[in-house]
Amino acid sequence: LRTTVVTVHAGETLYLPFGWWHQVRGRPGPEGLCCSAASFYAPFFVRLQPKSMSFPGPLLPNPKYQELCLKLGLDSDDETPMQNSK
Repeated sequence: LRTTVVTVHAGETLYLPFGWWHQVRGRPGPEGLCCSAASFYAPFFVRLQPKSMSFPGPLLPNPKYQELCLKLGLDSDDETPMQNSK
């Protein structure tokens, strides 16, 4: 994998798309303070696959959003039905 180094300054935000591997290293500012925050959410698309698979599974709507997909008429055309996550 290619490494990219990014420095985020005060007041800036770095968005990492779902599934991106990353490492974070905090460096204190001149006052000796350092702060970071993370927000996690359920992505709309997921790859459902057993860990034994060596390649990514198909990209599917997250089962968590099954009700929303049905309301919006976005039900899947493929043969893999969305599973109920309740």
